[in-house]
Amino acid sequence: MGLSNQGDLTYMRAAEIKHGRVAMLATVGFFVANFMHIPGMAGKAGNPFDALSEVPLAAHLQVLFLIGTIEFIHLNKTFTSDEPWDLGWGSDRLNSMTKEKVRDP
Repeated sequence: MGLSNQGDLTYMRAAEIKHGRVAMLATVGFFVANFMHIPGMAGKAGNPFDALSEVPLAAHLQVLFLIGTIEFIHLNKTFTSDEPWDLGWGSDRLNSMTKEKVRDP
């Protein structure tokens, strides 16, 4: 079928991990929105899908700008690194520990 010849496997692994991270954050946000509210905003939209239309366009653009900035900063690493999924957020803490310490919480 030739499906495995469509791209670089390292890039595809990185993309899959990135999509998984975004999905996990979205799931957490979906459930947290049912229990926690910003003061003064509680009860504005009971349905999280309706809340999208109540948020101003500027807020949506801020989120897209933040995502785009993070993607741009890591763009070179995505295509040239052996581990493009490692953004370097917190890995220094693990690197300073011994293997026994990492395994034993």
